[in-house]
Amino acid sequence: MGHSQGNDVTSGYQDMYPLEIRFRNNSKLLNIKKEEEPIDIDSLTPEQMKEMLKKMMGQQ
Repeated sequence: MGHSQGNDVTSGYQDMYPLEIRFRNNSKLLNIKKEEEPIDIDSLTPEQMKEMLKKMMGQQ
């Protein structure tokens, strides 16, 4: 495995896979989400505000 490829352990593991696969795996591990549009708080209805608060508090 990576440890048997010399003293630089990190490079040993990185070099085992192509860059594309490393990026794909990193995005899964880092839970990268696509950027969402900013929310205009002032234009939300009371019901929309309630739903947003529920999401933020993990109650949905």
